[in-house]
Amino acid sequence: MNYAAKIIDGVVVDVIVGDAYWASTKRGGFWVDSNKKIGVGWTFSAKDGFKPPKPFSSWVWNTNKEMWVSPVDKPDDENNYVWSEEQKVWLVDSEE
Repeated sequence: MNYAAKIIDGVVVDVIVGDAYWASTKRGGFWVDSNKKIGVGWTFSAKDGFKPPKPFSSWVWNTNKEMWVSPVDKPDDENNYVWSEEQKVWLVDSEE
């Protein structure tokens, strides 16, 4: 499925199923095509393409994985974890 995103100042403000040419001629503005699902609030640059919103200020973009990653790896065990931005660590989810 193809999507088109309306971009204003590097931020996605609207998304349709369709193509950027149709959207720009019928709806106006600057539109960019995407072959993956994107959402309002994502960012776009010609260099990096589309990125979802950054979940926490300490996280960094991993270009190989094409996703935001925490500065500390999440433990790989049977527990569920939540990120603590204040402590910059993964904590066991106490709501289990």
